[in-house]
Amino acid sequence: MRLDCFEGPLAVFGHALVKGDDHRPVTPVPHLLQAQCLDQLLLRVYGPDLMPSQLPVLVSQWSKYYFMQLIPPVMVAGLVEDWYWPLELDQVAL
Repeated sequence: MRLDCFEGPLAVFGHALVKGDDHRPVTPVPHLLQAQCLDQLLLRVYGPDLMPSQLPVLVSQWSKYYFMQLIPPVMVAGLVEDWYWPLELDQVAL
């Protein structure tokens, strides 16, 4: 996968993209959506004071933050390089 579209003024958008040979940890979305995994993640991010009493708010806040990080590089790659991204949940990881 070429990442040329994330050079120069668009480099700021490439930080969230993980290439196939990148070894940063990712979690497939179907696994992430399982209650045990999501609860652990939210507990790690927000701590025991808010989790689980504010679960709907925390899920909303977490998803807004992470999708704000994901949408710009996907849009840039799609517009600049004409890339098409998988949209099926079992093909997406965060």
